[in-house]
Amino acid sequence: MLKVVVFDGGWGGQNVANYLAEELGVIEIECVIDNNPYPYELLSLEEICTLAEKSLKPYLGKVDLIVLGGYMSSLALDTLRNRHPSQRFVGMSIDYRLIYKTRRRPQTITIMGDKPLVRLPIWTELRNRLPEVSLIAPDCSGWESLIDMGEMSPEIIKSELSKHFYLADEQFILQEARAPTIDQPREERVPFIKKFWRRTARTVSELIQTDTILLLNTHYWDLKPVLERFFGRHVRVLDFRRKLLHDVCLALNLRGLDGRLGE
Repeated sequence: MLKVVVFDGGWGGQNVANYLAEELGVIEIECVIDNNPYPYELLSLEEICTLAEKSLKPYLGKVDLIVLGGYMSSLALDTLRNRHPSQRFVGMSIDYRLIYKTRRRPQTITIMGDKPLVRLPIWTELRNRLPEVSLIAPDCSGWESLIDMGEMSPEIIKSELSKHFYLADEQFILQEARAPTIDQPREERVPFIKKFWRRTARTVSELIQTDTILLLNTHYWDLKPVLERFFGRHVRVLDFRRKLLHDVCLALNLRGLDGRLGE
């Protein structure tokens, strides 16, 4: 049986391991989490490479594939490949084909990740690959800890997002307008919604209206349905787990999944 080790500097790697185990049921998946007390976001590239290599030392050359299951841990990908050429590695990457797979080219892309993202090579890559797009990186400080502790709720997400973003969720609008509930007939809800929109037109114009959201933190994968509901159907919320699955299958010479990339 093929064996894959998923490594990360945080518990988001468990999301990656669970996803790969579900999609690739005939492959043995082991998750390795670095228990370093300092988050990778605060470490230098050299420190990340050192910690990753130390944690993976028992597996180097002994497993079929090592997956760096986070965007921060994936910064060590090139270094690990150079130091251990006989070991196959895969890291998290961005599917630009999926970003552009839409009727309208994206104009404002929101990057949901860790606050220091703008200082990392991945931000430079996004800026170079999407030169005509406005990139926004909201402060998501504390989100990862709340998710780890099981305390992140839709109410907290809504409270955080509504400070900066225009939310199209009708239930949220009705609640803010103190209007009838969403269960009541549409003809009773529409007047309240229109009145609320007129009253808040200036506020709405000052809020960010994005068209695409990229989840560049594997901790946020489970938040995708909530974000889709709050931002509405005109905003695409993208993660790149299908791209990761494609790359893993390619590295293991597995067939049958390439056609599903980008779905």
